[in-house]
Amino acid sequence: MTKTNGLLKKITQHDERYLIIAIFLCAFVLRLISLLLAQTHDIDFFRFVERSSMVINGEMSYQDFGDPKPLWTYTLAAWLYLFGVKEFNASLLLIFVDLLGALVLLFIGKKIFGEKHGLMPFLLYLFLPFTILFTSAEGKMDVFPILFVLLSFLCLLKKKYLLSSIFLGIGIGYKYLAGLCLIPFLFYILKRKNFSATLKYAFVCGLSVFFITLPFILLSPTKFIEDTLLFFITRENTGYAFYHPYNFLPYFVPLIIILIGICLVIINGAKIKKFSYNDLIPLTFFLIMVTNLLNRVLFTQYFLYAIPFLCLILTKYVVEGKKWIFFIGCSTTFPLAMEYLNNFGFAISGGKIILETVDKTPFIGEEISFIGDISLFTFIWVCATTLFLFIIWNRELRKNNRFSYCWLRPKKNSESGSPTSKTH
Repeated sequence: MTKTNGLLKKITQHDERYLIIAIFLCAFVLRLISLLLAQTHDIDFFRFVERSSMVINGEMSYQDFGDPKPLWTYTLAAWLYLFGVKEFNASLLLIFVDLLGALVLLFIGKKIFGEKHGLMPFLLYLFLPFTILFTSAEGKMDVFPILFVLLSFLCLLKKKYLLSSIFLGIGIGYKYLAGLCLIPFLFYILKRKNFSATLKYAFVCGLSVFFITLPFILLSPTKFIEDTLLFFITRENTGYAFYHPYNFLPYFVPLIIILIGICLVIINGAKIKKFSYNDLIPLTFFLIMVTNLLNRVLFTQYFLYAIPFLCLILTKYVVEGKKWIFFIGCSTTFPLAMEYLNNFGFAISGGKIILETVDKTPFIGEEISFIGDISLFTFIWVCATTLFLFIIWNRELRKNNRFSYCWLRPKKNSESGSPTSKTH
């Protein structure tokens, strides 16, 4: 009987491997078809390919770059040096890295949901139109930092904190937006371990970022500082400079609003007792979504960082039999895909709305219409579905008595009307 069970297990494992290979092939073909049919890569993609070609030929160095993502340029240059300087080869690199990130998500899904349901977040990520469009037709390099964020998250689940911090540091080295995940990851370690372990994680992660960026700092410290500060805070001297550079107030108002949003999400997480990875997933997702929706310069590709965590959240609701939540959550991504087809970036965002209220300086070469714009529908829909998932998450926490204290005021006893003396 034992031999029979062992044989059945081996057959099942082999079948699953064939299934995963078949899924990979289908996902690869879909991305290839999207790549060949679209022929509409973002202008940044062509710029990176051209720059990488010039690096290979010795015609350009870091000092001549006009973009704060040098690590991606040199990675692409190494790939094109090996396989030939062609746009198609550059696209293949992005597709391969995207599929590799999906594979890591498969391991995460199996770790959390077991063998039976672990395949679902993997399938969701691979076949959502939004991810297919952005990793193939659009040609966005964000798949690189997302891969390292997922590797970091997997190591975090396996309690390999040193590896997790290194992987996250590499992800931040590719694109600073990946640094958003550092906040919930540190919070998770603080709740699960202690302050010393949290400090060590932050130090190693910072050290990884430092060593990755050190060559560029040594090559041109002035340029590195300008790229880091001006590009990400004021957007001065870039194509995204919507406001006159003399009025600095509009640059910092959205940053303050984003910080307030991040603090509110973290405070909500701080109320949870016995904090686990099941809490870390929604906390990370909502933090990324809040930051994106309040950002002044919002591009649809920024939501890619939240998609793997959304897939994990939706899998949880399917496992619990709450399929209606699954369909509402999935609907978050479809307007984003539609927004891509209509316009590469959002015509409006929370940050822009705030800025129009705070400062009346006109946009440079851009007129925003809040009525009848497809971006308005997308923005409202994504805000609504994100808020819906946040409310559902909080309702579950309250229902399961997971909050260590109540919001704003102590919980009152329903019988006496006085605050309870019970400490959670």
